[in-house]
Amino acid sequence: MVQAQTHSNETPGQTPWTRDLARDLFPGRTTPFGWTLLREPAETAMRQMWAAFGIAGLPQTPFWQYGADGYVRLNAVHLAAASWAAQGAAWLGAVRGNAPTGFAARLRPPAVIRRTEAEIQTTLAAVTALNARLFDWRQWVRGLRWTQADLLQVMEELEPNALAALQAYFTLRAGLEAARARLEDAAAAPGLLAGLTGLPSVEAVRALAVLSSFGTSGPAYEDYLVRYGHRGARDVTPAAARWQDHPARLRLALETGAPRDFPGAPDAGRGREAALQMYRDLARGADVAWDSIALVMAAAQSWIGAAAVEAAGSGLISDRTDVLLLELEELKQVATGEWHGGKREAVQEQIELRRTRLDGPKEAATVGSPRPAGGGQATGSVVRVAPGETVAPQAQGIVVTQNPDAGWTDHWFSAAGLVSAAAEMCSPGMIVAQALGLPAVIGAAEFVDNAETGATIYVDGDTGQISSE
Repeated sequence: MVQAQTHSNETPGQTPWTRDLARDLFPGRTTPFGWTLLREPAETAMRQMWAAFGIAGLPQTPFWQYGADGYVRLNAVHLAAASWAAQGAAWLGAVRGNAPTGFAARLRPPAVIRRTEAEIQTTLAAVTALNARLFDWRQWVRGLRWTQADLLQVMEELEPNALAALQAYFTLRAGLEAARARLEDAAAAPGLLAGLTGLPSVEAVRALAVLSSFGTSGPAYEDYLVRYGHRGARDVTPAAARWQDHPARLRLALETGAPRDFPGAPDAGRGREAALQMYRDLARGADVAWDSIALVMAAAQSWIGAAAVEAAGSGLISDRTDVLLLELEELKQVATGEWHGGKREAVQEQIELRRTRLDGPKEAATVGSPRPAGGGQATGSVVRVAPGETVAPQAQGIVVTQNPDAGWTDHWFSAAGLVSAAAEMCSPGMIVAQALGLPAVIGAAEFVDNAETGATIYVDGDTGQISSE
């Protein structure tokens, strides 16, 4: 799936863990509820993806880890093996690099190649229908009056729906990474997704640009919130600032920003039509799957809001925001009435211990060097956007961040460029940046750490150059 960068604090002889891919689902520190909601579906989805690819003998050691520092990581050994398997798909041709040994060497027999190809194609064909089903389900959840029967029903549906969305995303992301590797072998330049349509994250930005001519009230605005209201900053977390709940941020973007120039449809690919079209189709499918995950998390956010009312009413918590510090199984016991006010002292003690974990040191900086990731050049003022922060968008600003968020509709609306510390070309946020034609540089960890808000910088998405004006 990705070329994993392992965690810097590894102990020799122990399993290496990486934030690559994990930071997509778990941006920044993760609350106990967010972790326990996605842990089992994420583990199962990854195993089911490997099984569907025809890969036998999966190790029983965990794929995912919730560290003492509150950050979630992925087992780098498993991730590297999955990457090798995905890049063996028949339509991708030869795989770069040295042949692996041991367990990984068994991942690429012809049967695996055929099954990998078939599974990716099947998932690609089915992901739009999955997204439509989850959209309808989330709309139904949002309209509930939240009786105890409602709490129990949605509680049982959260994890299966998360599993379906995650398996689609992991499968398509694996194929996308492999397709990108093939195109890089052909000396492909950044910007191959520029102008691509049909991605929900991108269509939300384009629709906002259209909406700018209608104003911030009326049927067009309400229709926008119905279609894209489940998105928002960090929209795969259960505490996201979703546009449907925070429309003032969209109004601010419309009132203070100016829609950027969006690229037209991409060209045919200059002799690489088949491989390039597959890359684009997989990018579109991966974003649809990502939107599906956001729909599940939006429904989970509605559910946890109702569960917070129950927990507060039972005297278990004094502040409803503390509900995110409870685990999914604990909240299930709240919903069923098994937890009651008599447990308040023990619950409060657990909440304080978990709060301490989330207040620890920040995540270690990403290691890497600047790389071009989106064609073109841009000059603008630095707009620093950190995980968990609410930052006003700025017209023609250069967004500087640890990892771009696909749900930043307000920032994508008028940004001139992007600089990212993370170096994952196929992350959800980078798919959006490339499709919108933003000049982008990735892997610029040192620059991101030291950039000053408001400083004027020049970004060259063709060469990876960043300089102060």
